[in-house]
Amino acid sequence: MRLASWKFMVFLCMLVLSGTVNGNAQQTILTQKLKIEHTKMSLRDLFRTIEKQSNFLFFYVDADIDGIMVTPPSGKTISKVLDAVFKDLPLTYTVKDRNITISKKGVNTSISQKQGILQGSLISGTVRDAQGEPLIGATVTMKNNASVAAVTDLDGNFSLSAPTNAVLLVSYVGHETKEVKVSGRKNIHVVLSEGQNLLNDVVVIGYGTQRKVDITGSVSTVNMEDMKRSVASNAGEALQGQVAGVNVRNSGLPGSSSTLAIRGVTSFGSVTPLIIVDGIESNLNNISAQDIESIQVLKDARVAAIYGVRGSNGVILVTTKKGSSGAVKITYNGMAGITFPLHGNVFNLANSEEYMQILNVGQPGNELFANGMPDYLYNSPLGSGVGFEGDAQVAASNYFREDPNKGSNYLIQAVNKKGTDWFHEAFKQAFFHEHNLSVSGGSDKARYFFSLGYLDQNGTLTETYLKRYNMRVNTEFNIGKYIKVGENFNFFYKSYLPMTTGSAYGRIPDLYTLLPIIPVHDIMGNWGGTWIGPQLGAVSNPVAVLKRTAANSDYDSYNMIGNIFAEATLFEDLKFRTSFGINNYNTTYQTFEGAQAENAERSTKTNSLSVNALQGSTLTFSNTLNYKKSFEKHKLDLLVGMETIKTYSKTLNGQSNDFFSDNKHFLFLQNGAERLPGSSSIGHTALLSYFGRADYSYDDKYLVGITIRRDGSSYFGSENRFGTFPSFSIGWRISQEKFMQGISWLNDLKLRASYGVLGSQNNVAAQNQYSTYASSLYLSAYDISGTSNSVVMGMYRQRIGNSATGWEEDIVQNIGLDVVAFNNSFDLQLDIYKKRINGLLLTEPLPSVIGALVTSPTVNIGDIQNVGFDLSARYRFRVGEFNNSVAFNISHYKNKIVDLPDPGYFNSGSARNEEGHPTGMFYGYKIMKIFDSQEEVDNAPTQDGAAPGRFRYVNTNDDDKINSEDRQYLGSPHPDFTYGFILGTQYKGFDLSAQFYGVQGNTIYNQVRMSTEFFASNVTGNKSRKLLNAWTPENTKTTVPKIENVQTFSTTNVFNSYALEDGSYLRLKTLTLGYTFNPGSSLMRRLQISNLRIYFQASNLFTITNYSGADPDISGGSPANFGVDVATYPTNEPKINFGLTITY
Repeated sequence: MRLASWKFMVFLCMLVLSGTVNGNAQQTILTQKLKIEHTKMSLRDLFRTIEKQSNFLFFYVDADIDGIMVTPPSGKTISKVLDAVFKDLPLTYTVKDRNITISKKGVNTSISQKQGILQGSLISGTVRDAQGEPLIGATVTMKNNASVAAVTDLDGNFSLSAPTNAVLLVSYVGHETKEVKVSGRKNIHVVLSEGQNLLNDVVVIGYGTQRKVDITGSVSTVNMEDMKRSVASNAGEALQGQVAGVNVRNSGLPGSSSTLAIRGVTSFGSVTPLIIVDGIESNLNNISAQDIESIQVLKDARVAAIYGVRGSNGVILVTTKKGSSGAVKITYNGMAGITFPLHGNVFNLANSEEYMQILNVGQPGNELFANGMPDYLYNSPLGSGVGFEGDAQVAASNYFREDPNKGSNYLIQAVNKKGTDWFHEAFKQAFFHEHNLSVSGGSDKARYFFSLGYLDQNGTLTETYLKRYNMRVNTEFNIGKYIKVGENFNFFYKSYLPMTTGSAYGRIPDLYTLLPIIPVHDIMGNWGGTWIGPQLGAVSNPVAVLKRTAANSDYDSYNMIGNIFAEATLFEDLKFRTSFGINNYNTTYQTFEGAQAENAERSTKTNSLSVNALQGSTLTFSNTLNYKKSFEKHKLDLLVGMETIKTYSKTLNGQSNDFFSDNKHFLFLQNGAERLPGSSSIGHTALLSYFGRADYSYDDKYLVGITIRRDGSSYFGSENRFGTFPSFSIGWRISQEKFMQGISWLNDLKLRASYGVLGSQNNVAAQNQYSTYASSLYLSAYDISGTSNSVVMGMYRQRIGNSATGWEEDIVQNIGLDVVAFNNSFDLQLDIYKKRINGLLLTEPLPSVIGALVTSPTVNIGDIQNVGFDLSARYRFRVGEFNNSVAFNISHYKNKIVDLPDPGYFNSGSARNEEGHPTGMFYGYKIMKIFDSQEEVDNAPTQDGAAPGRFRYVNTNDDDKINSEDRQYLGSPHPDFTYGFILGTQYKGFDLSAQFYGVQGNTIYNQVRMSTEFFASNVTGNKSRKLLNAWTPENTKTTVPKIENVQTFSTTNVFNSYALEDGSYLRLKTLTLGYTFNPGSSLMRRLQISNLRIYFQASNLFTITNYSGADPDISGGSPANFGVDVATYPTNEPKINFGLTITY
């Protein structure tokens, strides 16, 4: 009840504010005085003078005011000047907010109209944009007779007289001109699509804005309409496939974060780009796409260098929605839908009968199936065993649970003879819904935007969920003519169930490891598991663990991100801006693992509670001076600034085991019988920066840009603390040359090039320059007096410091081409780049004499290079009544390690990183075939463990033996290219779009197959049905080796190519069908609704791939070892949802 009241009060405040600021606008015209320098001037020049000295805008038809000269009084208020001027004119004016509309006297319409020679019927209508917003000042003219014209008023309305068979041309800045046939209609309602503002688009760049045609760096702008059609829980997830050169790896787990990289892997550490939201470093995982106005991606050094050390991995700039002058606008966006789990036999696992057949081959005489398929499994004080119907040891009367929390004396479970489908026992259909409500408005003096958001997403994996609450508020106030102040804040709270799903020890791997004969519940309805019977393995019942964990575990995160700012116009072309921002977070998460009485782990594992807390803040203080001047053919844009960033953080962690109850009311750390040592930490970092940027344009043809930033970071020692990072770029708008003027279909053609140096501190610890010490009860506690009661805590060396570590140096070269053609209906952007990272920040191994507990320092000891291209294009065209669009993007990069310390390589899991090769390359033995006979074994090069039915490896050096010298590179986790394309069409009120995303040419190591297709890798785990076609002397035409309970060099003891697969895929991400109601309909007018759209979406309808795993879109790993599938939460689950957008 309190929350509801609080929301109502905030909403009421917004309404009061809107009334106040709109009222103030009306008063301004009565008080502001004008300075008139000429005694006589044209009416058009008077309007321009008023616009220059105030915040008012005039709307009129040119023909209505052409040739009219006036003599306005000087030193009078605007209202008195207009009254004096219009007294003797056949015109009148109306004022609403900061807009003044000129119309002819005696014409009962809200706009000015010009009657042509042709007289006809009075035609009225509205002009709106694709979102249903009225377009003020849109021009409506009759085709082939421009004298018949009208301009829309403040509500988007127009009226004019035209023949019943006329064709009207409707145009508005930044939108496509539309032809409309009157066809005898009296009321016409027109919706204009964006499209003709490509040359005048203004995009956000670091600490400012710039016209798109003047940009000489590589900047990509996200099409927000395309992005918002993605069914995603956050903006990061929705970004996949939208921008060339941006790689997004998602996790289907609710609450998890998306992993982003720009232009490939450029380090052995973090490759995450800098994300700036309204000037403050943040992330995309907590932002609703409905709150975003625009997203720009800065990809080369020319545009990223302004962020210095933080921009080495690229920059993503997010601008959220702001208020604007005009009436109060209330918008609601909502959707609800269902996520479906993957269908079928997801891991291709054996059922109970098939598993018995496989186990009897791999382990003859096993206890489980010695007498065929049993009816029951049990565990008693005398041991475990199997039983059949009627056996005394499996009689229900024997069942006895001594303690539900800590074990039982006698448990019995019935064998599931059909086989338990553990995947579909854990994954179920899940419901999700999201709601966003915003209120905005303002006047020339003040503008505001306020939004509330709520997301409730249930995961298909049992008990997983995400609940997120958002509140965003921003206001701007003009203080006089020269000062503007404002703020922008986002508050959010989210809660979800923490879950390990991205490793071989998570709950999802349990689903293919647990045996099919084990039931979900035992005979008494309690959980079934591996403790209740012989040879069942040691993994947990995943459904039981998820249920127990969800009951007493949670993750709560509170975050406030925002800034306050002030802008002052010092002179006509010089502006000063100061901003103070904060990113404050407070996170607590509690994880409880209940005692697992039914699982084999129960004998050594009790219940356990972990409690963790993380608090911190980032403070950003920035000041900039911006000078913009245009004179004759010259344009100059200068920016200088300084910035300080400080971070504070602290953590607190505790754990206790062996609680007397699983009830959450008793779960406090002090109640555990075994209290483990806690830990805490505190951290501070600082960054001091000075920066400048200069852009010059001559005759809108020749462009030059320079950026420089000097950063000082606390991450480095005093000798290397400061670094200077410059960039330079040039551009040539070829289309503006005289020799190109005859090419009418070409609107703009620009060639650009840039070179710059960036720095990075992403992969070095904040305390790297210092040698640090730590203490631990188990590692540095000493028994001084010879008794356990006299333990004294000591210290041990934790890290060796290195004050000589310096910046990574990123040298980036970029050549780009921008094309706009066919009356702005086609645009293309191509970038070819080379990025070399010198002085990679790596941890160098220490000699063993130093000690196993000591962390080695990060040093500069390697170089990496990426070469590639990004291409994006969009084409809009009309066929009859259909407005169509096609967007396409593709990216390619080639990664190479240039230099590493001796011996020139290092291994990481299944991957090798070596000079001259890409990072993370799979390295091992390539399988030639399976040995068919002993004769073949005898005649082949010597190979440890060689035998019929085992692998025969390729002898790469053609000697007489297979050894480590025969290992080779087996595949690359880097794709050859990634791509996305979006198809869309609109017909009257209907719209249909389809978004596709694809990856081509990467290799995936399917580690699931190594667990399920080799018996020795997990003797008691479930196995793949492929083993039914395993090699035997009678079945030699197979790719599956023989079933055997042993590991050898010739099977699984070394890394080989058996489980490496092509990871290419093409996915239909989203299919959307929507309908926008006619804003001029009687129903819409009666309800006072300016925009109403309903839509239906279906996601992940199909994926085209040859990959045998559950999902080729895998995440996790590191740049040195990635592309490994251990069965993570799938991202390709089908979804359907319905949505609604309504604006009052």
